[in-house]
Amino acid sequence: MREINKLSPRVKQNMYKALEIISDISIKSVDQMRKVYPSVMKIGTKPIEEWKQPHTIILHPLAYFVTFWFPVKDQWDSIENGDRIVYVGNQQVYGLGTLSFVAAVYFKTGKLVRVVTEGFHFTIPVWKHVLEYLGAIDATRVNAIDLACQSGHTILIYPGGIKEFFKKAHTQKYDLDFKEKHLLAVTRILQTYEYSAVPFGNVGASDMVKVLFNVPVNPQDMQKTVPIIMPVSYQRQYIHFGKPISSKDLGRPVYLPLIVGCTNSRDGALERQKREGEARYLLQTLHKGVVLIQGYFLRDDGFIVQTGKAGQRAIKQTAVSGAKQVLQYFQEGPKIEQIS
Repeated sequence: MREINKLSPRVKQNMYKALEIISDISIKSVDQMRKVYPSVMKIGTKPIEEWKQPHTIILHPLAYFVTFWFPVKDQWDSIENGDRIVYVGNQQVYGLGTLSFVAAVYFKTGKLVRVVTEGFHFTIPVWKHVLEYLGAIDATRVNAIDLACQSGHTILIYPGGIKEFFKKAHTQKYDLDFKEKHLLAVTRILQTYEYSAVPFGNVGASDMVKVLFNVPVNPQDMQKTVPIIMPVSYQRQYIHFGKPISSKDLGRPVYLPLIVGCTNSRDGALERQKREGEARYLLQTLHKGVVLIQGYFLRDDGFIVQTGKAGQRAIKQTAVSGAKQVLQYFQEGPKIEQIS
């Protein structure tokens, strides 16, 4: 403030004029964006029932790209290649694992799953258009799911909803906290549109991150929070697909077979992950190097400490070995690992 007071009146006047111009431009830009935004959001938008699966030339490279960076092992109790399938299972924090799931189903059945997701995704330009092109469905749109079902499209529904997407730090990674209204929506699809539900369990992606804490998004409602996450490892994902459930298999309560199927599938995926042990870690040597470095440098008291010569040699050897494994991993190319 003292520096500003030292300026001449003419310089101060010019500064104030510049600030007024910047403020005026900002206000006009915001007003212009408000006018343009609706038009931009309408570009390329088609009725849900008219969606067509993109060509294999586009989907195959995308699926390979996803499975290259996020390898997945999938196990199927029964393969359903036909139409009118709704996949039901657990969602991981921030939807991690969804891309691998979609890629696994595509490689196995040739179908691109239409993911039913939250409405806020469709308020972001470009991202909204990408999602719509890949078949995503806005859960907040009236009759959106019904329109997709009338066309016989393959659908993915997360009964846990946004609560699973924004998972809290104190909750278990793979708890099935399903909402009754979402389970009832699935049973209605089975009964009304003659669909079959395939329960699944998807694990692995949530083990790659740690939820540090949750931040409230609305001061007036402290229950609505978003998680702050930190990467902690790089692991393979495991998906277990259960046996299909039709409307005749529904019980009392009507959605009980869905809960049982999803629970068994999740347990099957966790058992597969546990059985593989450390083999699930991708670039194992690099992972061990990270753990070693954390052990030497990151202490509970938060202080950084110096390592001895032995520690430095160990870190150097691990880094060299990890670099070699990274090079080998990229040279071998993508591996689609599936369990029949």
